[in-house]
Amino acid sequence: MISDIDIILRRLTNIETMLEGRVSELSKDTTTGNPLLDNPVIMEHCYGVCLDTTQGPSAKLIRIGNQKLHETMPVHQKLEQVIIDGQHMVKVPPFYFAQFFHNEKYYWLVSDQSLIGMEIHPWFLYKKDIYNQYFGSFKASIDQKGKLSSIPVDGFKAAGSLTRAAFRESAQKRGDWWYQQSFIARSAILLLYMIERAEIDPLNDPNNNSFHGINDLFTGKWEFIDGINILDNKPYICVDHLLFADDTTTHYPSLGHTLPTEDGWVNSILNTKYGMFPTTIASTRDKSLFKFRYWEYKGWRVLLSGSCLYYGADDGLAAFAAYNDSSGADVDFGSRLCKMGEFVKRVRKEEIA
Repeated sequence: MISDIDIILRRLTNIETMLEGRVSELSKDTTTGNPLLDNPVIMEHCYGVCLDTTQGPSAKLIRIGNQKLHETMPVHQKLEQVIIDGQHMVKVPPFYFAQFFHNEKYYWLVSDQSLIGMEIHPWFLYKKDIYNQYFGSFKASIDQKGKLSSIPVDGFKAAGSLTRAAFRESAQKRGDWWYQQSFIARSAILLLYMIERAEIDPLNDPNNNSFHGINDLFTGKWEFIDGINILDNKPYICVDHLLFADDTTTHYPSLGHTLPTEDGWVNSILNTKYGMFPTTIASTRDKSLFKFRYWEYKGWRVLLSGSCLYYGADDGLAAFAAYNDSSGADVDFGSRLCKMGEFVKRVRKEEIA
């Protein structure tokens, strides 16, 4: 559970950030030309951040939406540390979101209410129903029965030297509701992190290694990301954890996007409902808008995210390593356990954009 002290410290951090001047540039007297941003009723019930690309590499995330919600954080305060079947997990209830690019700015917004222009995050959708989700508190280990596990162990003892498929099979041994961390799961967590901390560069966040009980998001070991296959720099996404597989586009629709064809520092992204994808890169970190690293290679590729201890400044919000094929296994390649949770409600048509 999130303690009262954690909530107080988080609110003090939010207030301090606002006093630094990183507050919304939107007001009742300005319009953006975007129907969501210009609707005061909608903006009253959501909160988020934006990034102004015209500011270049020095750009900082600016808090937007209802500033009071940045203090109460109705979506974030529902995150709850729990133990399920002995596994240390963080319960993440469904939330609504919007993320897009408009007038040279990137926008990320969340709400605990269904609002026009916002939709339920795809992580919580399964067929025609909405479910809670659970995200592993720790990088995964393998228990004595060969099952993927989320227990508090030293980061160096977390499981490694397995392929993504082997980690996936270990997760599936826990049952149909359990799975290896997916792309949309990690995207949802990174979205919440960005909005709460108002920070795109975790190196500037002294508490970047703990987020509502989720540990080592950006350090320790790389983490395999399931539900995404990459072929010749083109990403394909699967949202059904029971259909995850390597080296295939079956059940993996194309996003119609091509990732950069060389390594570098991410300087622009494609903001999709499934998450962020690199579009252009810079040669050095100090010239990069997003401050996270990208690696690529031709052919079928699997995805790793988070970076590892040895990479130092390469750690990033969405460090994106797409250079390993499905046979790749290394002591520094780990995993994380997730679980589809309880049924919440039947999805309504208007909740899916």
